[in-house]
Amino acid sequence: MDVVVFHDSVVVAEPDDLNGLAVVSDQDEQIVRSALAAVGLSPSAGAADGTGHVWLDIATLRALAESAPGVRGADWASRWAGMIEFASHHGWVNEGGTQVRAHVYASSAAEPG
Repeated sequence: MDVVVFHDSVVVAEPDDLNGLAVVSDQDEQIVRSALAAVGLSPSAGAADGTGHVWLDIATLRALAESAPGVRGADWASRWAGMIEFASHHGWVNEGGTQVRAHVYASSAAEPG
């Protein structure tokens, strides 16, 4: 699953692919952080951790993924839970269980879909 950040919008791409999570954008870091905060994905303006990652609100991410176009089978909810469990096991979920850490990638190919 990719969270794609454009200058004026944020979309979830490939919501059925729960084998990874990334934020992808061709925008500069400040725009990415502000865009994530604007849609409620990151309550502290993108909460970058200085390592090429950002913390995303799990409930908001799930709501955006569930409303995004894409194939979601009957097992999507259990696969979502598995993705979050995997992230938690690796220390990529915060102590309160409300945020998940995602890779941030620069992409010149990011275009609205």
